[in-house]
Amino acid sequence: MPYAVYVNFPNNKAIIHSEDCPIFRNRRSDETPNGYWRWGFNDIESALDFARQTGRKTIRPCAFCLRDLDIQGGEQQENEHDEQFEENRENPYVDKIEDIKNNAEIYHKNFYEHFPFSGPSLYFHRRSLETRSFLRHSCDSPEFIQHLEYVYATLASWGMHRMGRGGPKMVEFESFKKSICSVKDLIVRLQEVAVDNIDDATWDSLRRVFMGINIMKSGSKLVGHSKVMAQMIPNLVPPIDREHTLRYLRGNTAVPYSPESQWRMMKEIISLFYIPLLQDHDFVEMLIHWRDDQQYPWDTSEFKIIDNLIIGAT
Repeated sequence: MPYAVYVNFPNNKAIIHSEDCPIFRNRRSDETPNGYWRWGFNDIESALDFARQTGRKTIRPCAFCLRDLDIQGGEQQENEHDEQFEENRENPYVDKIEDIKNNAEIYHKNFYEHFPFSGPSLYFHRRSLETRSFLRHSCDSPEFIQHLEYVYATLASWGMHRMGRGGPKMVEFESFKKSICSVKDLIVRLQEVAVDNIDDATWDSLRRVFMGINIMKSGSKLVGHSKVMAQMIPNLVPPIDREHTLRYLRGNTAVPYSPESQWRMMKEIISLFYIPLLQDHDFVEMLIHWRDDQQYPWDTSEFKIIDNLIIGAT
């Protein structure tokens, strides 16, 4: 039985539901000013782990659909771990941030020993980064088209397009090109923004780029769009995937249905996980050391190195 969790801000609660629960099935929105839903947890332990990571004071099962479920350490957490939840209430990724900092060298070693990606996936990724300045050229210029071809090939080699009936499918190249042309001026400006200078205008521009991209045939935008943006704006956006990023950070691979909710998920991951890591001077120094070392070809940006650490952690 799959489970869902509703996180309520005003009442400081995380409530676990069955996905068959009418409260979940009849929800009006995935996110509201008062809270948000996350779902796709395959077992109660995964749902409970996520609920605890949200930092809500009260964690309990739904009184309607899971009335007989006894959660050990649920409501009692209010009195037992107030200090811990005071910190986590501000950021649900606090534990993951500390895990990455404390185990960075181990995860970095794991990545290069156990995930020896090479060939087209590495070649086209590096060529995409090397040619991202070509976005300054006109949309019909050979330079602009060449950069887009590298990005298009990167996503295909990263598993975003599979032959046959099943699996993800990318749109035709011309559709992709047209979509990037519509937001290329925004992308060029974002390439000049340092991560410690992100403001509301930057977030608005990133959102417009995210919404403007057309790369995947399905309605799921988070993975494909983040991977495109990571090639073009590596200074602000990491590649995000289900199996590594979402499973490590959120304990599941579920992605919200609406594009707006997917954008908000990406913004949350960047602002609450990546940026706090990149505000740690000692940690960033280590990333820069790896980035400048040629024996680590996948360490192409600070954001990508953190992505590598996540893969090494999983």
